[in-house]
Amino acid sequence: MTTRTLRIEEVLFMKDIKYILICGAGLMGKNIAFVMASNPTYEVGVYDLYETDVAAGIRTNTKQLIAKGALTEEELASRLSRISFTTDLDSELVRRADLVIEAVFEDMKIKRDIFAKLEARCRPDTIFCTNSSVMSPSEISAELQHRERFVGTHFWNPGHLIPLVEVVKSGPACHTGAESCFFNEVYVSPELKQFSWQGLYQLIKGRKDSPKEGSYTTYLFEKGKEKILKKVGEECTEVIIAGEKEDKAETVYEISDLAYHVLVLMVSAGITVEDVTRELEKRHVIDHKVKQERMQ
Repeated sequence: MTTRTLRIEEVLFMKDIKYILICGAGLMGKNIAFVMASNPTYEVGVYDLYETDVAAGIRTNTKQLIAKGALTEEELASRLSRISFTTDLDSELVRRADLVIEAVFEDMKIKRDIFAKLEARCRPDTIFCTNSSVMSPSEISAELQHRERFVGTHFWNPGHLIPLVEVVKSGPACHTGAESCFFNEVYVSPELKQFSWQGLYQLIKGRKDSPKEGSYTTYLFEKGKEKILKKVGEECTEVIIAGEKEDKAETVYEISDLAYHVLVLMVSAGITVEDVTRELEKRHVIDHKVKQERMQ
């Protein structure tokens, strides 16, 4: 299983998509509906077992955006006009869907059940997505007849503030047989070609000293130490899960996520790369026959 993180804009302007269905009207479901409705050509449906005031929930979630001037009442009203709700799985909102995004409870039985019901009602070419952050898309889709149209789409939380979605797929995605279609280098900036831990540290520190609107790093600093520590903990768990599966590519990906969030924590705590380097130097042993007392 491999992943790729996309900005929401890359997902919003997919060709031949007009009708989108969100299954699950919880916090993430409402946020995803709000984001998808930002494209004026989309009509968004939300399905849930129980009656839910989706518009009221979205208004509550976006109060901060309106207060800070990032969203106007007119823009919000326009998005809400493109969102409909139903508790009827046989409704037109379900049958006409070009793209379905599931955002129900993290329960394998519930997820498999909803997709089985959707497969019986939607077109064979309808794209099915799961927003699960911990469950394998391959396992969720195991009992479907058309597994080739199934993909994991892990929206970052909170979805209405962080414009990123992690796309998770199983097997080759490109017609060439390559794991991904994104293997041709188009352009790489000089600073990325000369990567260094110190360079990344300074970039992160710059986001703290000079906040940038829309930056995820700036968002972490604004939320404070508790949020940063929570993310470090989450990424540690992701590394453990990937390592347990013995998937090298996924483990490298998750270690990279962890390393980034650790650097954010270091900047927040005033710890430099040099501080860590000096500590590691104290532990370094030249003679492999000598046990390192500090590490015992």
